[in-house]
Amino acid sequence: MSISLLDFETESIKVGVYLSRTNDENLKIRVFIIPTHLIKRDDHYSVMFNTIVTADSDKIKPGEMCNPQNILSHKGKVLENMEVVSKPETIIRADDRRIIISLELTSVVVYPELRDPSGSPCVVASWIYFQDVK
Repeated sequence: MSISLLDFETESIKVGVYLSRTNDENLKIRVFIIPTHLIKRDDHYSVMFNTIVTADSDKIKPGEMCNPQNILSHKGKVLENMEVVSKPETIIRADDRRIIISLELTSVVVYPELRDPSGSPCVVASWIYFQDVK
């Protein structure tokens, strides 16, 4: 069994865009897949990545800052009717192969009282990860 950390080139990053409404706000949620490491074990590839989830609101307002401790003390609201504009996808190249990474969101929770530095609500997303090697 051979395990190695490979160099790779990021070919493209396609942002995922989702639209939803909560309380009195229209939200545009954006999801980015940022690859950090590529591991090869025998003939199998595994991509490690960070996911960035941001929300933009049409009603910017102040509030408590988003952070894990504040999230634990507030009740979130699950977004149920999200319009999918585009799904996130990132393509990397290594060993003359293209590796396509995509996510399918399973839930998005918004915390209307908590705000990021731009005044948009804090969001937390869950997803399923898919990888295709060509």
